[in-house]
Amino acid sequence: MVNALLKRFRLYRKSQYFRNNLFHTRKKYAFVGLGMHSITNLLPVLKHYGIHLKYICTKTSSPGKEIKLLFPDCKC
Repeated sequence: MVNALLKRFRLYRKSQYFRNNLFHTRKKYAFVGLGMHSITNLLPVLKHYGIHLKYICTKTSSPGKEIKLLFPDCKC
C-alpha cells in the first residue's frame, strides 16, 4: 500500500514538473560553454524538449557545423 502511494506521488510530481512553462515556451535562450558535458548531456536535452537557442557563447572556439544544424536559428 505504501509503495503504491509512493508510486502515485512520484508520477504526480513528474507530471507537475513537465507542466513547467520552460517546456512549453517559444522563447529563445543563450547557452554559455560548449565542452564535452554540454555536448553530451545538456544540448540533447534542449533539443529533445524543443527549447530554442538564440546564442551560443564559447571562450575559445566557434561551434561546429553540427551544432548549427541542430539549432539553425542560433547565432554563434
